[in-house]
Amino acid sequence: MVMACPKPPVLVGQLPDQHETHNDEERRALVACFAISAMAGLAIKAEPMRWSSRIARACDKLSQNLDNAGDLALVGMARISRVSVDAYNTLQQIQDDPPSATYALHQIKALRTMLDVVKGGLSQTQLQHDMVMLYLYATEVQIYEPALLGLTPSISNTALDYQRIEYLTACLYACKASLDNYMNIPSVTMNMVQVLAFSNTCQVLYSLSVIDYPGWDRYAARATADVLWYFDQVCTKFEEACHQLEEENGSKDNVFSLAGGHEGLKSLSAKWRENLETATGIGMDFTAGELGGAGDAWLTNADMWFTNVWGEAQF
Repeated sequence: MVMACPKPPVLVGQLPDQHETHNDEERRALVACFAISAMAGLAIKAEPMRWSSRIARACDKLSQNLDNAGDLALVGMARISRVSVDAYNTLQQIQDDPPSATYALHQIKALRTMLDVVKGGLSQTQLQHDMVMLYLYATEVQIYEPALLGLTPSISNTALDYQRIEYLTACLYACKASLDNYMNIPSVTMNMVQVLAFSNTCQVLYSLSVIDYPGWDRYAARATADVLWYFDQVCTKFEEACHQLEEENGSKDNVFSLAGGHEGLKSLSAKWRENLETATGIGMDFTAGELGGAGDAWLTNADMWFTNVWGEAQF
């Protein structure tokens, strides 16, 4: 009788990945989903996708398409988003354990270093892409957000208080850079990802304009970057875009007339102005309906913003 010899066992690490991406279209879809989820985590605090070796391999493959500016931009956005997800986890940690807010300040420096490393690895082509810069600025703002939480002066650690002021100042200038970058985006090519970044930055800038903390001058902060001024500028841009689309389509009914009108951003701006003028040094809760986010003016027409998500980039 001949005994059948069993086949050698297959190690788990040698098993083929049944979900591995096999072409660039699948890789683009995977990387884009990761980047969009990171922006959702940044702006509306929804849990983002986790970075994985599969996403890393997809980025490595797409980065070889040197003649495709869209692929290079997508890779840049994803690598920045990896830092954004880590920043999200830091903020989530503070939410789950509020007393940890003070110690979370130590993580800001590490996150900032990570972002600098990612930025240093981006090519000039990537750094000249509007969406890559949008992610870069938005993530920088997000990194400094922990400095706005747990605002209780430390009796025993003066150095930590000075560090918080340093981070609040850096956050202020990051907000200004982010919003200035947003102002350069033509309204007619705007998309929901850009709106989410704008919304979060405005909320952070508002908080910087009202918080009361020893050594922090909220009036100087508002003089440096006035969130209401940016609202006014966006309303003007929307009016211009509305007229442009009206001339092209022959109709006044478009997303800009709704988002920028009295039921949209102008209404929200008036509410923010009223609260800003009567602020007592306590930040507002944007998630509880007290003020609403700057993106709320668009949400009723969100489906109109998901077209042409990547601007002029073609994948």
